Amino acid sequence: MTKANRRMQEHLKAIDIVVEIRDARIPMASENPLLKQLAQNKLKVIVFNKADLADPNITKAWQAYFDDQHDNYVFVNATQASSRKDIVNMIEKVGQPKRERDRARGIKNRPLKVMVVGIPNVGKSTLINLLAKKKMAAVANRPGITRTTTWIHISKNLVLMDTPGVLWPKFDDPIIGIKLALTNAIKEQFLPIDVVCEHGYDYLVKHYSDALKARYGIVDSVNYHEFLEALASAKNMRLTQDKLDIERAQLFFFHDIKDHSFDHVSWETPNEYL
Repeated sequence: MTKANRRMQEHLKAIDIVVEIRDARIPMASENPLLKQLAQNKLKVIVFNKADLADPNITKAWQAYFDDQHDNYVFVNATQASSRKDIVNMIEKVGQPKRERDRARGIKNRPLKVMVVGIPNVGKSTLINLLAKKKMAAVANRPGITRTTTWIHISKNLVLMDTPGVLWPKFDDPIIGIKLALTNAIKEQFLPIDVVCEHGYDYLVKHYSDALKARYGIVDSVNYHEFLEALASAKNMRLTQDKLDIERAQLFFFHDIKDHSFDHVSWETPNEYL
């Protein structure tokens, strides 16, 4: 990862605009502190991908938050072709002062050089394919699928650099790691699954209790362990006739979270950052 970071820092010297892709369900937790440091003097567009999976009401609150921060951003679903126009328009808007400076120096028709970066599994390759209007980069629902650095010509006015997703090696705040695990941005073995699942359950109880009840039909559970017991019993998950398979129930719940079995869930709100 250090080698990739050094390469990215070197490429930044030739870049006009950094396009940072984050997860719309965790707009702040999916920010890369290292990228913020490396690209602090560059023009930036923030693309919050997977907005279709996020809670639309929470997304509205995030939009107001980022408006107050004067950030250049768009919330999109990179699997929809209509998102391409919104992203390109924002890049063009942010790059317009650069074009004007080029024209003043007698430089015409110079394409904007854009660097696309983000933490693993936020849909970076999907976004690259959307902008290129064809499959240019590998896509998979697992962290770290993009491995090499590639230039992609989007149009005569726009050139994109695709780079491996960069994630800091440790989390100063363990909650950040949990949020990344809940959205499948880091591999599950990096954090104890019971810690991730218990946080996810408590969050769903607090913010999306109706969705939790609708999914499992369990309405009288009090804490996480009781929920797992009820889930194992309802799904007939047993080690023996008299002993429930709690570990299997927990894994079932974890995969439900990863597979988006709960519609429109945002795993953090702006109030956490005020």
